[in-house]
Amino acid sequence: RVAQFRQEITRMLRESPRYGEQSLGVGESRFEQASQALEKVARFEATTIDLLALFSGRGFPRAAITACITKWGIGGPERIRANPFHLLLQEIPGAGFARCDRLYLDLGGDPGKLKRQMFCGWDAMRKDREGSTWLPASAFRFAVAKNMGTAGRWVDALALGLRAKWIEAVSTDTTGPRWIAERENARNERDLAEGIRRLQDAGPGYWPCVIPPVVSEHQAEAIRTAIDSRIMIISGTPGTGKTYLAAAMLKQLAYERGIDCIAVAAPTGKAAVRITEAMQAHGVPIKAT
Repeated sequence: RVAQFRQEITRMLRESPRYGEQSLGVGESRFEQASQALEKVARFEATTIDLLALFSGRGFPRAAITACITKWGIGGPERIRANPFHLLLQEIPGAGFARCDRLYLDLGGDPGKLKRQMFCGWDAMRKDREGSTWLPASAFRFAVAKNMGTAGRWVDALALGLRAKWIEAVSTDTTGPRWIAERENARNERDLAEGIRRLQDAGPGYWPCVIPPVVSEHQAEAIRTAIDSRIMIISGTPGTGKTYLAAAMLKQLAYERGIDCIAVAAPTGKAAVRITEAMQAHGVPIKAT
């Protein structure tokens, strides 16, 4: 009863601020402010309930609701119903293609819609972990066929992605684009290439003569060639000693110039942990970031 009475009082204050003035003798302006605050709370409560109904049973985490309200406010449910793939585009927690696609179909979306096929191929490109920025156009067709059971109108879907600028293409000929990339990956590659170009144009590098005494003659020769440039790339198949060589060079560099002049970066948090462990295992007390 107490809870019911509290809810009724809250409703009356929210809907009729004058009630507070007449019943409790408090100024109307104060209750007007309280009424507006309570109304806002009520709208967000309704939004939360609406989002719970949309996400229930579809695998979305609780964090998705908070993220939607933060991103779109009370308009979140309406935006999602209009296009569930907005969740994917805005990287809402837990909103992978499979979950968004299920929501899209459950809400009555057209299975043959081009945007559905486009988002399927785009998401597969975005999540590709093979290390290549540019993929053959056939990779788009394969992703659509794998996730949707049929390649459908993948050429038209790819064209839609290009027009919407979610996908970029190079080497386009009369048959269409030969190589495609997710737009953010393509942009990051261009930025990296531009940074490397500026470094190369800046003149000789500043590497000290950091040839460690523990490397082979073949490795030492590779280092002599590399230190003439501002950029050094150590490559090779697994087991050829890339990590060992890098650690040996950093150890020698730290000895000659001090460890404070060295920074080690990694593309992901997990990679940073692995690199840190590898460096420390070789006697280099550096933490990668």
